[in-house]
Amino acid sequence: MMQDFDSETVISELVAGAGRRLSNSPMWLYVHGSEPLAARHGWKLHISSRAMDFQGLLRVAVPILLAEGCSFKLARSTAVLRDINDGAESPATVGKAMTVYPEQTRAVILGRQLAAALRGLKGPRVLSDRRVDPEAPVYYRYGPFSSDVVQSPTGRLVSTIRGPNGDDFEGSATLDYRQPSWISDPFVPPPTGNPDSVLGAQDGPNILGNHYRLRDGVMQSPRGNVYRAVDLRDGTPVVIKQGRTYVAESSDGFDARMRLRNERRVLQALEKVSGVVRCLDHFRHGDEEYLVVEDGGTRNLVEDILHHGRYPLEARPGGRSLERFANELGETLSRVHGAEVLVRDLSAKNVVIKEDGGVTLIDFGISYYRALHIPGGTPGFSPARQMRGQSPTQGDDLHGLGMTLFFAATGIMPVADAADLDFARRSALGSLRTLYGARSPVLIATIAELLSSDDERAGDAFRAISGGQLQTQRPPMALARAPEVKPEDLPELTSAVLADLMNDLRELLDEGAEVQPLLEAPIYGGLAGMGLELLHHVEQPGVRGVLEAMAAQITLAMHRIPHHPGLLVGSTGVQIFLERLRAQGFQTEVLPREMVEPGADWTPEGDDLLAGAAGVGLGHLLLGALDPHPAHREIAWSCVARVAERSVPRSNFPCDVLPDSAGLDVEAGFAHGQAGIVQFLVAALRFGLDPVICKDLERRIDWAKARVPALIVRAREPGALPLSASWCRGLAGMGRALLRAGETLNDPELLELALNCGLACKPWIPYLSNLGQCCGVAGVGSFLVDLAVTVGDERIWTSAYATASQWRLRADCKLRETAARDASLRMRNLSWSFGRAGILAFFRGLRDRAGADEITLATHLRLRETFV
Repeated sequence: MMQDFDSETVISELVAGAGRRLSNSPMWLYVHGSEPLAARHGWKLHISSRAMDFQGLLRVAVPILLAEGCSFKLARSTAVLRDINDGAESPATVGKAMTVYPEQTRAVILGRQLAAALRGLKGPRVLSDRRVDPEAPVYYRYGPFSSDVVQSPTGRLVSTIRGPNGDDFEGSATLDYRQPSWISDPFVPPPTGNPDSVLGAQDGPNILGNHYRLRDGVMQSPRGNVYRAVDLRDGTPVVIKQGRTYVAESSDGFDARMRLRNERRVLQALEKVSGVVRCLDHFRHGDEEYLVVEDGGTRNLVEDILHHGRYPLEARPGGRSLERFANELGETLSRVHGAEVLVRDLSAKNVVIKEDGGVTLIDFGISYYRALHIPGGTPGFSPARQMRGQSPTQGDDLHGLGMTLFFAATGIMPVADAADLDFARRSALGSLRTLYGARSPVLIATIAELLSSDDERAGDAFRAISGGQLQTQRPPMALARAPEVKPEDLPELTSAVLADLMNDLRELLDEGAEVQPLLEAPIYGGLAGMGLELLHHVEQPGVRGVLEAMAAQITLAMHRIPHHPGLLVGSTGVQIFLERLRAQGFQTEVLPREMVEPGADWTPEGDDLLAGAAGVGLGHLLLGALDPHPAHREIAWSCVARVAERSVPRSNFPCDVLPDSAGLDVEAGFAHGQAGIVQFLVAALRFGLDPVICKDLERRIDWAKARVPALIVRAREPGALPLSASWCRGLAGMGRALLRAGETLNDPELLELALNCGLACKPWIPYLSNLGQCCGVAGVGSFLVDLAVTVGDERIWTSAYATASQWRLRADCKLRETAARDASLRMRNLSWSFGRAGILAFFRGLRDRAGADEITLATHLRLRETFV
């Protein structure tokens, strides 16, 4: 097994005396050129490498690059390179061991020079690029050299290249080759387009293996795509899995192709086993391999639950049943074990649901058969011993069966925790106790026994499930009580989350110029949202210094990247944070008015609260309370007029199409629908902007009074999803808007409806998988705190504490250290919307028994009711 090495050690030796400056980030080591980059975009080169060849490749490539004088970056270590080539964090980065930024007149010459020097070396294919030489791991594409980023209408930061005629080209790498329309390829172009494209290969357009016509893609992945196809010889529908060379390569040299080979071997052993897909063909195309299997169905278990809800414990005539599902899956697994195969990847994504409700097992790439297997597993579903690489046992499959049935019964995705590999099992058992009590129904207790880590218990449970003998099983195992959060726990929990947030924020802010352009500013996913929460903790040691550093970074980011007006994803919310800093005595700059105030020709990005007119208007109401400039009132009034133009809100954010049974209403939600507009109009009414408002608000409230009760009923029906209780699209967001409206208008009916929203959220608390504000625990919890503060109902306080206990069950009292090296993923883990800042807001509100609605800013309206 190869030894890992740190690239900086090798590079420092190679660049000694060359006068080069080095810098780094968690992922990359940068070697800065002898001259600053003249171009902001152009043809850049990528050099691919296997981890085992990386040090040797550097010793060949780096002297060439030093002589050229150009800038380049490389993976910081072989451990980082293995992560890059795995593709789990950043699929489009696979293969990019080195990135070279050549002087443009030298790009082709340098590319060919590197290819000649590295010919014969191997590495994963760089899917976003074309190859300079088919025998060398050197690639090229046209892309950005520096961070030319703009904000999309939905707030996403997009790397954009502006062409000579004003045309824009999105420069971010994807899993396909693209180039701007206004440039031509200076390298020798392939005769039929991209030689690395599967479609357009020598078999003919959309044909693989001479007779499989591709119909559509199931999944695009750096490890290999999955396609649905038709066998032209007899019309049979098939699924084709691709295995790419050297991708997801282990230290033993097993890559994605080896998984296909192992799957073929295992499927041949399972040829006569029912409930398992059949292997139909296996062929090579170029360096890559393809496995053809029968089409087992259109939806896996994850997709099935998303569209139909969790499996009911009680069987319904002609409907889905957890017992039927468990029995069929158990019988199939028993037959697989009878053929001397261990699946080792039994998980929700690998169970396909057929039209008649039957099940089919797929994906045997890491399965064990005749003393051979490939290391791996699915985090959360595979047991700790398997994830540690221990020898396979039947117990691994019984654990996978237990986790799959746990997901089918609850819809709760198991926790994937790299720091504590057994935490998923403990969390699942805690959820079962919370949902079903100490003495649960026999089937639930049997699922718990599959997860017990007791081989004898798990074996008995498996035989009961697969043999259809649940009712004759011995008395079930008692489940331990799940951890509960009590009032006296909240100071410690709040302090722990604050400390985690502060530590990781400091690391990000200290990582230098290479990482700072990737740090987003807006409230929803960026620094301003974290900062608004940290203002509540300003007396804690170190917080003031972090806030000052955040403000400086935000100012740089906002001047570097133009942002649209917007409350949660735009410049409006960022300005609120900076103004609040200044109001609390910080010597910080605020944004120039032209960066925040919409111009005369402004067209809002929809009507919604997140990025549209409602959010901009609410933001300027709050800015007016902090800064008595008349423009804020004018902008707020113009936003009132704009949202009044349409009775049905317009949003630029795409929404998943889900069945009515999911318990959602796209038009009703807080982030993108009527509830968010009601929140804005109520705030405008408080500030005295009452012409037109009363009539429009009355119309929307009448709509809510008619529609929300039906949504409350639907949220209790079979097939409903936890999203029906969420902040963004569900009852927590709608209830929040109704609460503020009822309080302002002194309307008992609205307050009662808000209370009913809170009570309807309670049954969903144990099913919440995500932890953050948007779609998760903290969003529901923050609403319950605000509701309890306003209505003083002890049932709601009880639910709020139950929500905190659900967080503890999913997070084990602290937020885990993330293994992510990518700055954008780390920002997500810290953000208000999905990460620690939003969780901290919830715990603070629960600890203080005070309103936790920081980000939508309703509580701030109590600071000042009118403009100065």
